[in-house]
Amino acid sequence: MTEIVPRASGIRRGKFKKVLASLSELQIEAPILAARLKTLRELNLPQPLYAALWTLHYLRVRHPRGWWGAHRKDAVCAHDFHIPWSEIPSFDWNEEERELLERYPTLGLLFSHRAFRATPEPVHRALLSMSTGAYPLVLMDRVPSVAEVLEQQTQGKRCVTLFHQEAWLSKMILGERDPLSFAFHDLIHADHFFHANSERLGQIGFYRQIDRLHREGVLNEWLACEKFPDQLEYLMADMNSHPLHLWKCFKAICHMSRTPETVELFRETLPRFLDLDGRETIALELMNTPSFEIKDHGVALTHLCERWGAELPRI
Repeated sequence: MTEIVPRASGIRRGKFKKVLASLSELQIEAPILAARLKTLRELNLPQPLYAALWTLHYLRVRHPRGWWGAHRKDAVCAHDFHIPWSEIPSFDWNEEERELLERYPTLGLLFSHRAFRATPEPVHRALLSMSTGAYPLVLMDRVPSVAEVLEQQTQGKRCVTLFHQEAWLSKMILGERDPLSFAFHDLIHADHFFHANSERLGQIGFYRQIDRLHREGVLNEWLACEKFPDQLEYLMADMNSHPLHLWKCFKAICHMSRTPETVELFRETLPRFLDLDGRETIALELMNTPSFEIKDHGVALTHLCERWGAELPRI
């Protein structure tokens, strides 16, 4: 019998408030933001620059008095934002802001040496690292599907949703996060995925195989279950964890939706589909049971994921 999946130690979570503004506040700021972001979008800027300026526009509307926060002595990370403010259009700075920008004469200096109000450091690092190409982020203006998230992560990419439409800016996204929190949540998870992540190769390998299962219809019966698609999307998008723990969680959500069929899935279907050897097959079957040994079965599955992650991506 499958036991409850234990919580993995060392999981890095995107600890950030879901709601940074009330619904009534969103409806007040939405038309202002939408107008400013429309002007910004018409400039057809490179994506890293657009993401940084999108953030500035949002913070200036959300926190008009003191969005810039405190000074950082040490730079957050390397960046390619060496753009003077005189070359950045679409901003009407007030006197206090102009004094601030004299101290930080380029966009990169501001983002790297100023802790913006209610903005975690991983958000700064993700935006700055995007400018150098160190974080291959895909900007979207809508909520991606499970299939899109899977496809991006098989390529070692992460998506970030930056809404500009007034209809979206004025409401909670998926009923739980305001649009700024939603964007910051994506950026935080992107930072977890790319920053000092020794497990990224194994994670990519895991994503590649789940993507294959998804595309080739192996999971169709589970995807028809009420809660499974949302649980799968959470696994793909919100868990920056060891690949072994990803496997454990995947088996658990399959088990919760279709218990008898999950036994056959992990005992026969997956080993055949993924071309596993005998040791790997046993590891998959015993996973989430008392007979599973981390130093044996866990190591086998971890190395398997790393091997999958090291393979050249599909063209």
